[in-house]
Amino acid sequence: MEWDDIIVRMIISGANSEEKKHNDLFRRIEKNLDAKKAIDNKLNSLFGFSYDRILRQK
Repeated sequence: MEWDDIIVRMIISGANSEEKKHNDLFRRIEKNLDAKKAIDNKLNSLFGFSYDRILRQK
């Protein structure tokens, strides 16, 4: 899967109608520390920040 696809899925899954998919996606990412670190690095390089599911601001 390409970075663009991963980031788009992360954004789209945040829609209210997709809450279960959103939770499942982030739970899978957070369980895989290598994937979490890679996604954090990619988001930081693109946007200057990553995501924080607890704050739900970014």
